[in-house]
Amino acid sequence: MLCSPFQCDQCWFINLTSREPRDQSASDLRLKAYIHRVNLDILWSRESSTVEKTMNLYNKAREFANTMGIQMNLDSTISAWPLGDGVGFSEAIVMLRYSLEKGNNAKSHCQYDTIRKVRALSTNIHESSAKNGVSAMSFRSGPHCVNLATCPMDSIFFRAFLKGCQHRMGSITVQDTALLIQILMKILFQYEVEFSLTSTPVGRRRDIVMIASYLVMGFCCGLRGNEPFLMEATAVCEYINKGKLHEDSYVCLPLMGRFKNEDGERSVIRFVVGKTASGISVRRWIERLVDVLRSEGKDRGNLGPAFCVPNGNVLAYRNMDGEFHKALQ
Repeated sequence: MLCSPFQCDQCWFINLTSREPRDQSASDLRLKAYIHRVNLDILWSRESSTVEKTMNLYNKAREFANTMGIQMNLDSTISAWPLGDGVGFSEAIVMLRYSLEKGNNAKSHCQYDTIRKVRALSTNIHESSAKNGVSAMSFRSGPHCVNLATCPMDSIFFRAFLKGCQHRMGSITVQDTALLIQILMKILFQYEVEFSLTSTPVGRRRDIVMIASYLVMGFCCGLRGNEPFLMEATAVCEYINKGKLHEDSYVCLPLMGRFKNEDGERSVIRFVVGKTASGISVRRWIERLVDVLRSEGKDRGNLGPAFCVPNGNVLAYRNMDGEFHKALQ
């Protein structure tokens, strides 16, 4: 209690439920276990050496005060916490419960960077609420304005819990392995063979064109994640012949949409060599993509995504990712 916002498990149970815990209740025992874990994480927010030094200094200060017959101001601060939960203790319990779910990188639990999103959720809801949304209190400095926050997830208690929880769980980053150009060439070769077979169904050929064009565009333009999905259908069909007869053959890849750190809709054209020195046939795959779009009438009329399903809706990232991993295997 001297250097961590600590209150015992029993008191927190009463604060959260407005009653005493029942010894024979499985749900009460489970809740008490979560409360205990939150309190332990609170203690993890401080180093053992800091706690020990604080305790030694407190004992020495108490000894001096008793000798002189005075009461220190810090004595009045050590008291029971008010009833209720105004510091985000419930959200801390929800985060711990969330951590027991199956994660992407571990079947036994979710990582800290995943469960801390609960805090962002609660903070966003609190800031958008009728109680806080009408607040006009702020610090103003030039063009920037900083609002005063009263969210429980910004409390000293909750920040101490987050720090202790992160100390205990750690933050593990599992990065994707870079795609080697030799692997990409092998994948494209496999797609080329499958595409050229007369036995390959039309629907499968369409899928091959979509995934191969996506990989070629993403790799050669240095795009990440869903950025290739911003390529616009009518524009790529319009510009496909530009650069074809140029002495340094190139391909125009038009992107359209909302880009990070940009305001509003933007149009961007990326220029890529028709065939790379390593042998990636960019123009061949993009021309096949244009053929698909033209056969489905997507080269005229309303704007739309180039990487799309037959009805014109943009392809789902998870489907493209699944096809890519199948090719890797």
